[in-house]
Parts: sequence; C-alpha cells; structure tokens
Amino acid sequence: MAADPNVIVGIDASPGAEAALDWAADVAVARHDQLRICHAWRVAVHPLLDADRGHLVEAAREAAEELVRRAERRVRERHPELDVSTELLPGEPAVNLMSMAEGADLLVVGARGLNRFTALLLGSVSETLAAHSTCPLAVVRTTASGEGPLVVGVAPDEPQEPVEFAFAEAERRGVPVRAVRGWLYPQTLPGHVVVPAVEAVEIDRAERKEVTALLAPVRERFPTVAVRIEVGLAEPEAALVDASGEASLVVVGARRHRGRFGLPLGPVTRRVLHHARCPVVVVPV
Repeated sequence: MAADPNVIVGIDASPGAEAALDWAADVAVARHDQLRICHAWRVAVHPLLDADRGHLVEAAREAAEELVRRAERRVRERHPELDVSTELLPGEPAVNLMSMAEGADLLVVGARGLNRFTALLLGSVSETLAAHSTCPLAVVRTTASGEGPLVVGVAPDEPQEPVEFAFAEAERRGVPVRAVRGWLYPQTLPGHVVVPAVEAVEIDRAERKEVTALLAPVRERFPTVAVRIEVGLAEPEAALVDASGEASLVVVGARRHRGRFGLPLGPVTRRVLHHARCPVVVVPV
C-alpha cells in the first residue's frame, strides 16, 4: 500500500502508453506527488523446451527493464524535479496494478483497444481497472491535449466523491467546471421524442435547481472555481461524450454493479470511457 502521496502510471509498449506517461507526470508535478512507473510483464505459455523457455523469459525481462528505463528517462528530461521510481510487476497487469494502486492518489493507464469491433476502444486492462480499482483511475488516449474546462457528470443521485475530485482538479489546473446532466423523456413513437416547449422549460429549471443544490457544498469549499451548469434533453452518456470534445478532462463516478449477470460498470461510465475525446477519470463511489 502506498505510504506517501503518489500517482501510479501503468505502461506497456503501445503507442498510448507515452501519452499516459506524460499526462501522469504532469499531474504528479501539479499535485506535488511522487510518480511511480509500473510495467507488468509476463511470458505467454508455449510448448517449448525448458532451455528455450528460460531464454524467452530472460529476453522478456530485459525488454521490460529497458522499457521502464526509457520511461524514467523521458519523465526526468521533462520534469527533473519530480520524484520518480520504477517497478516491474511479473504477472497479470490488471491484478498487479490494482494491488500497487491501493492507497494511491491516482492510477493512470493508456487506452489500448485492440478489439476488431470499433465500438470497443478501451482495452481489457483499462476496463478491468475501471470496474475494480479502489482509487481514482485516469484513462488517457493518444490524442489527449488541450487546456479546456473540466467536465463532470452530475446524475440525480450523484455521490460527492466525483464532484469533489473534479473541483479539486479544476482548482489545481485553473480551469472552470462544466457540470453536465442529460435528462430523458418518454418516446411517443420509436425514435421520436416530442417534448412540449413549456414542459421542457419546466424540466430544465427543475434539473438545474437540483444540480445547483448538489454542487453547493463543494462550491463552498472551492470558491475560486468557476462553474457552468448544463442540463438538457439528451442521454447522459451522449451529453458527456459531446462535452468531452472541448474538455481537458471528464470525471465520472464508477457506478459498479455486482449482480450475477450484469456488467460491473454502468452504461454511462462505460460509454464515456470508450468514446470520450479527452482523458477520463473514473472515481470509485
């Protein structure tokens, strides 16, 4: 378990790993945290002779060591003042990273989706961590950039943890918060939603009032953070994905389900993780 404030970044040899590494280092500097660079490595089981297997394991270990050395050099060149350490984790990446991240401020990984279906863009390790990590998880894509506002999803029963994380991060970055909520309306016919204008105004007003009340305690603790509340007729996940286009970060709560047949993550969190156009932080609740 981590004893000191630290940001942990899990890296591999994929293109997205460098973006995650750079993003994690920048966050660690802003937080005055340590940065721990971790790489989980393993050798696939093959029907090889013991002598050949030993050579394969040694080659894999050397490649892993070189990977973390390069990562450490990259970070030290960009942030020579940052406290950086590295660690090799033999075995399953998701399990090892979850263990390392217990007590950490933040766990950071890249989005490495290799599935043939284009809708599944996240990667099994990232999605496993999003479903089970005990600390906030940041998933960073290779296209992550920008100094835009910080977007936080505010559901009707939103816990305080994601909102507090969003405001604290916005204060560190010096950017405003966009608190986003989408509301739905019964369909009159499949694919057709007709909302009377007067009723839409009333719903907007009620939703905005509720979001304002939910944010009030956090706004008192972060009075310097500018806030814009956005509500409207939209699927909540679609509203957040759309807002991500101009955002520097999206924060969502991890609504985890432990039913026998259900997926661990709720549909809003999963869709935002798969389709957001900026880094996403999933805060366990």
